[in-house]
Amino acid sequence: MSGAEAVLRDALTSWLEADAGVQAVLGNPVRINLTPEDERIRPFAAWGRCETRPLDAQDVRLEEVRLTLQLSVRAEDGLEATGALREALGHAAPVLPAPWRLVRIQPVFSDVLRTRSIGLMRGVIRLLALVEHEMEGAN
Repeated sequence: MSGAEAVLRDALTSWLEADAGVQAVLGNPVRINLTPEDERIRPFAAWGRCETRPLDAQDVRLEEVRLTLQLSVRAEDGLEATGALREALGHAAPVLPAPWRLVRIQPVFSDVLRTRSIGLMRGVIRLLALVEHEMEGAN
């Protein structure tokens, strides 16, 4: 995982933990990135696949970061939980630690899927972010 992915994921986790709408569906404290033995407690969210692609240009170091957030929820709560997290992530504006700066972030896909387990649904939210690595001496 690149530095940008780790920093962004940590900042978004903190953002979600502080959001009242997310707390309403994932509990308070928010159940996110649980250890495997804690995954029996639902609903919860966990970060999935991360991809990074450099988009550098002259005097600018940018990374396109794609993150996937997965939810495990009761069937009757699937749409509400996924919607609450998508809403929170849609207006997310976390401040990243230096030298990183979040240029933009947006949810680009979300869905709620059935699972083999009766009464459970899986929510998926994919995010696209642009993160700048501020270079020393840049104005």
